[in-house]
Amino acid sequence: MVLPVLLHSRLASATAVAAVTASPSASSTLRKGDNGSDVKAMQQRLYDLGYLKTKPDGNFGAATEQALIAFQKKNKLNADGIAGASTLTLLNSKTTSASVTPTAAPTTLKRGDSGADVKLLQQRLRELGYITFAADGQFGSGTQNAIIAFQKANGLKADGVAGASTQTKLYSSTAKAATTPATVGKTTNTGIPSASSVRLLHFFNDVKPKYTTGTTVTVYDPASKITWKLRFLSLGRHADAEPLTKEDTVNMNKAFGTTTWTPKAVWVKFPDGVWSMGTMHNTPHLTGTIKDNGFNGHLCMHFLRDMSEVTKNDPNYGVQNQRALRAAWKALTGQTIN
Repeated sequence: MVLPVLLHSRLASATAVAAVTASPSASSTLRKGDNGSDVKAMQQRLYDLGYLKTKPDGNFGAATEQALIAFQKKNKLNADGIAGASTLTLLNSKTTSASVTPTAAPTTLKRGDSGADVKLLQQRLRELGYITFAADGQFGSGTQNAIIAFQKANGLKADGVAGASTQTKLYSSTAKAATTPATVGKTTNTGIPSASSVRLLHFFNDVKPKYTTGTTVTVYDPASKITWKLRFLSLGRHADAEPLTKEDTVNMNKAFGTTTWTPKAVWVKFPDGVWSMGTMHNTPHLTGTIKDNGFNGHLCMHFLRDMSEVTKNDPNYGVQNQRALRAAWKALTGQTIN
């Protein structure tokens, strides 16, 4: 398949910026044998542009040296394998060139796809500031949401599918970067995300494999603008959770206004800074583990699940939460989730 060549080649763009990783300081000179955060940042940039094939580790070895030489040759610099001021300045610039030349037309990529093609797509989205997570080659909800954000910003049909027109624009010199690349999927300076940075993480694909019992999350209610913290008690088909402190219980109940089982759509911040929409209630039931939080039991927090699976396994309350979640997501983004 020739698509990976195309994707690496089209990483050359007038708008390409390493928006979601630290940039190596142009005042430093980096050479073989060095190590540390500046080396890792330089490696990440080389990796995103397709020069470095191994994952960044902060150690300037032979592979990094060869990648740097290839970058210097491509960009008409002195190819000595040493990252001085001129090399680092160009590496971090918006006019830097990627590693190869385009040779083929793109193939449509969509949620559920995986492999090298998806990984390269994610690397380009990282460069433009639409995602903050590492490219892993799995086209999940995070990648889908990033594609939608890119499509909206660039005047394309926002369907979350990376077809020919989307990829052509994505790898072009006129591709528009995210307007707030440093905060995509992260908190803003106020601690509250912009609506455009909230994702719709899939519970079984994105949440349960990564976060565990004991994970503490921050919850924000966009309706009341109140925040509180919850700690995951267990993860089955949804997340059982409990308020972390008595103050968190008070704030949560204030946001709800009453004790209810009716799902409320909220934004949830995970420990890595990523925000996702979810739904929850505030009625304590069964047991909890935190004794002094003023909440006698635990509550349920729901994230996106496939409706066919929910209908089979949780036909009542599970379906109610999924409908509430989908309605809130459509109200926020205009996107319909089946």
